[in-house]
Amino acid sequence: MAHIRAEVKHRAITLQDLRTLKEAPVESEAERFALDVFLFSFYCWGMNFADMANLRPENIRELRIEYRRQKTGRLYSINLSRQAAAILDKYRGGSYLFPIYTDAHTTERQKYVRKKNIRHEVNEALRAIVARLGWK
Repeated sequence: MAHIRAEVKHRAITLQDLRTLKEAPVESEAERFALDVFLFSFYCWGMNFADMANLRPENIRELRIEYRRQKTGRLYSINLSRQAAAILDKYRGGSYLFPIYTDAHTTERQKYVRKKNIRHEVNEALRAIVARLGWK
């Protein structure tokens, strides 16, 4: 049986919405991380969560993030904005740029499960922030 995926209506975020979101109060470290991941994706032209999970320090070269998209294998080179760099500085220190994977996640299965769980936590935290803002 084929998996049927619910259609999601995407909308562009306005600059005012972005400002509001950046200044939104967060109630936990999970919400702070979720907001950072969302903003980093925005600053990096909509970088996919799976690609963010795989970023390592060696992906930063001369103020650019260079990575190969996991889904397509296409090479991307994105200017590392001041805002994106500030987010990365918060999580600096591990083998990965974001604390999604650790060195303990060595197999593809372990990475898949970890990525799925963290993405779920990020989405739940973002929903909580958006609900407090009164957005739909």
